[in-house]
Amino acid sequence: MITLVIRIEICSIFKSLIKKGAVMTGRELILYILANDLENEPVFKDGKFLGFLSAAEYAVTKNVGEETVRLWVDLGYLDGLIIYDELYIPYYAEVTKRGV
Repeated sequence: MITLVIRIEICSIFKSLIKKGAVMTGRELILYILANDLENEPVFKDGKFLGFLSAAEYAVTKNVGEETVRLWVDLGYLDGLIIYDELYIPYYAEVTKRGV
């Protein structure tokens, strides 16, 4: 079983940044943090990105493979955020069209 500590505030902060498979640069993240006075907000805990699941973790919750999750994001069926080649899925995300 996967346990993830989630802060709803952090998830809502990044919700506006998420597009279908959006790639966020470090510069964009820094500017967003500064523009919204988030310098003192926690973003990571125990090596986890708060409010998000990795593609592998999300796949487990849906009982599918990681490549299926990546395909859903590529097809626009699922919101995802790519940071340094890692795909993260918001914990609240649901597949809008199921291909299975």
